Amino acid sequence: MPSVSRSSDLQGVAELIRSYGQDPDALARKIGLDPLALYETGINIPSSLVINLYEEAARACKDRFFALKLAQIQGWDILGPIWLMIRSAETVRAALQAIADHLELHSEGISAYLVEEDQRTAFCYEVRKQARGSEALDHSEIQVIELGLAMSCYELQAILGNDWRPRFTQFRHAAPYNTEPLQQVFGEHISFNQDRNAIHLSARDSSYPLANSRPAYRQILQREIRARLGDSIPSALKADRTIRLLLDESRCSIDKVAAILGVSARTLQLRLKEEGKTYQQLYDRARLEIAIQYLENSNLPITAIAERLQFSHTGAFSRFFKQQMGCPPRSLLKGRRSPSP
Repeated sequence: MPSVSRSSDLQGVAELIRSYGQDPDALARKIGLDPLALYETGINIPSSLVINLYEEAARACKDRFFALKLAQIQGWDILGPIWLMIRSAETVRAALQAIADHLELHSEGISAYLVEEDQRTAFCYEVRKQARGSEALDHSEIQVIELGLAMSCYELQAILGNDWRPRFTQFRHAAPYNTEPLQQVFGEHISFNQDRNAIHLSARDSSYPLANSRPAYRQILQREIRARLGDSIPSALKADRTIRLLLDESRCSIDKVAAILGVSARTLQLRLKEEGKTYQQLYDRARLEIAIQYLENSNLPITAIAERLQFSHTGAFSRFFKQQMGCPPRSLLKGRRSPSP
C-alpha cells in the first residue's frame, strides 16, 4: 500500500504557483493528482504525489527555492489535530517531540525524530518514497525536505524571536548554485552531503518554555487529540522511523530497534507480521530510499554512500542496489541532476 498524506499539505500551493504565472491545475494533472486536492483540505492522497508536486512546481516556476517561499505560507497548523499536541507542549523540545511522535498520523510519507548530542537537540526530517522501480527516480525530495525544515524554523522564530536561527543545519543533498536563500532562513552554518536532514537547537533553545503550558490545559488538549487521532501509528512506521535513526548513528539491528520501541525483538516481529511486514523488508527499504537520495542529490562517491548505509563494502552495496532497482548505482551517478535555474 502506498503511503498516504493529507491534502492540507498543499495549503497555499495553488496560489503560489499562480504568482509565477503558471497553472496549478495543469501541474497537478501532469503528475496524476486530482486538482481538487489543491483546494480541499480533507482529502487523502498518495504521499509521493505531494512530493512530486513540490518538485514539479519548482521546475515549472524555475525557482530552485520554491519550497522556501511556500514555508512562509504554511505552518505547523497544517498538521491538524497534531497542532493541538504541539500547542499543549511545555517546552520547545516537547513540541518537537510531539511532531516526531505523531507526524506519521498526518503523513505516512514523512518521518521525524530527535537526537540529543553535545548539549543540543537535532530535529531530523526524513522522506519515505516507496522506492521500487524506475518511478522512484522520477522526482527528488529536496523541495519537501527544505519545506519541512524551513517551516519549522519559521515556527521556532515565532517562539524564540525573529533573529533566531539554528545552531547549524544539515542536508543530505548537495549545495545549490546559490546558498544565500537558504542562509536567510537557516543562518550561515549549513552543511551539505550530510548523513541526515536536520536543524540543531541549543540546550537553552530546546528548553525554552511555551505559553499555554499549564498542566490542566495540556491534559485537556491531549485528551482531545487522542480522541481525534484514533488509532496509534502502525508498528511498521515506528520501526521504520527507528531504523532511519540508527542508520545515522550506529549498527542497526532488530534488537536495538525493539529496545528503543520498548518491546522484545520477538514481539516486534509478531507485530510487523500482523501488518504484513518483516524487519528485513523495512531495513532494506530504508537503506534503498536513502541511497537513492544520496545518489541523485548529493556529491558523495559510492564508497562513502555504502559506508554510511552500513554495507560491508562497495560491492555488497552495488549488488543490493541492482537487485532492488534493476540498475547499478553508478547509473544514477551519471544522471545526477544539474541545479535548477
